[in-house]
Amino acid sequence: MSVSDQILGIYFLRDRINELENAIRKHRDQKGDDRCWLDDIELYKILPEGLSDSDQRLHCPEEMLENCKKYIASRQPEGQAYISPQREIEKLNEIEEVCRTTSYGIDVCPVILQIIGRK
Repeated sequence: MSVSDQILGIYFLRDRINELENAIRKHRDQKGDDRCWLDDIELYKILPEGLSDSDQRLHCPEEMLENCKKYIASRQPEGQAYISPQREIEKLNEIEEVCRTTSYGIDVCPVILQIIGRK
């Protein structure tokens, strides 16, 4: 193997490692409603063998929903109810709107958010 082939091999391996690390980071960094067991499929697609048809088949809806419930339960701290991040965003948007439309003005919003424990 020539030196240039070895160098090309090193570049290929470096690029492949970066691709794998980025895919793993993307999967790891998904939070809340962004995370689902179906996201594993995206991770599996970067494997050299890819996916088989059996990897992509879905369970019946009842079984899928039950699996989703189990997944959510396993990711929640004990005793803490699951709250969708989207619901949190909507709640904060409502508070901000109240701050904007009241006589107190937007300057009061950081204080309100601090009081309710959101900042």
